[in-house]
Amino acid sequence: MVTVYWTVPAARVLPVTAGVAEAISYPALLMAALLLYVHTRVSADAGSAGVTTAMVFLTSQGIAYAVLRLALPDGTQQRPGWLMLLDLVVALLLVGLLAVPDRRRLPGDPLVVGLGLGVAISAVRLLLVTMFDPLPLLQNQIPWLNVVVLALYVVAAVLLVRGGSLPRRASRRLGVVLVLLGVGHTLASPLLAGGERSVVAVGADLAGTILFCVTAWALLQRTLRQSVRSEQLEELLELAEAEARQDRTVLHQVASAAAGISSASQLLASGALGDPNDRDRMVQMLAAESARLQRLSGRAPSERPREIDVDHTLAPLVAAQVARGRTLVWQPSGRRAVGSPDEVAEIVDILLENCADHSGTSTARLEVADRPDGAVDITVSDHGRGIERDVLARGFAWGSRGDESTGQGIGLHHAHELAARLGGSLAVTGYPGRGTSVTLTLPGTAAVLSRESRGA
Repeated sequence: MVTVYWTVPAARVLPVTAGVAEAISYPALLMAALLLYVHTRVSADAGSAGVTTAMVFLTSQGIAYAVLRLALPDGTQQRPGWLMLLDLVVALLLVGLLAVPDRRRLPGDPLVVGLGLGVAISAVRLLLVTMFDPLPLLQNQIPWLNVVVLALYVVAAVLLVRGGSLPRRASRRLGVVLVLLGVGHTLASPLLAGGERSVVAVGADLAGTILFCVTAWALLQRTLRQSVRSEQLEELLELAEAEARQDRTVLHQVASAAAGISSASQLLASGALGDPNDRDRMVQMLAAESARLQRLSGRAPSERPREIDVDHTLAPLVAAQVARGRTLVWQPSGRRAVGSPDEVAEIVDILLENCADHSGTSTARLEVADRPDGAVDITVSDHGRGIERDVLARGFAWGSRGDESTGQGIGLHHAHELAARLGGSLAVTGYPGRGTSVTLTLPGTAAVLSRESRGA
């Protein structure tokens, strides 16, 4: 400001200096308003959108007004009535923008709306100065109208402090900025500017500019720090949720394995299994469930997929279902596939238990078939109550279950993960009231041998 005063001769006249001060201050004020806009976007704070729009509007039209006063000094001095009316409009718009409640977000982007209003006001002001005759009726009312404008700036400052969602310290500072800018603009009026008034106007503009820039920068820094902390907290929360899901999955598997061991043990102890083959299947089931518990406890590594006898894997599961009084239609197929016997048994057991618990019928079918590409399908189906469409649409998402289901939505999610780990897939079809069909697809031995031969 001092440099301008000594390098521009016309600026040594204090009223002109006040106009130059505004022309220099308002670009800096607009930059501060842009920092406030970045804060609004980063923080996604809808409540600060009105403040941002108001400050962008005020500073953008202020730049154009200051330039107009320097470029067309005669036109602005001859038409103070029109300019004063437009100053009233600006002050009223400022109050209106800040009076919007936080819960009602202004339509549009704050930067676009603020700049749009600023450009519109600037265009009208230029037309009034260049194309309209002076308005002598308001000539004697300029001082009082300036008081009204300043009062409106004070009202806007009060609305900002009381109604804004910004931190209280930032809101108070911005309220002071509005009052200082109102004082500076009012005292820089061509009809009021005198020696002392121009000095006060320059000081108010300079103080308001510095305070706004410092406040906007501090607010943006605070928002960026909070954004980083928020991202870190979200990462920790996601990690905690993943661990909680893993723990629930393990508990679900442990409960299932324990139930299988308990059921097989009771059947063996009761002597209800007269057929030696049934007893052998129960023993196989006990061994499979024990191995499953060892894997869950970390004492035994998971088996790598290998060629398995599908009938040998399914037979203990079928025997367990029949021993519990359930009707399961199944015929040995003689097929072989690629997978881990324990994990394939675990997947099919989940499907059979889901059928028994949620289908509303005690009868199910277990079928094994070849696919044209050599893969093997193991399908569990029933003619029970079916599956809701919204549940079917969610697929194997964690916790996905029907409104009337008593399950946790964990079993199918875990079965799907196990199938993918084996290189296979899981598919569900069904309709309400028409039953459900779940198919586990495993790689066939021919396809695996073909891949191995190509790799060799």
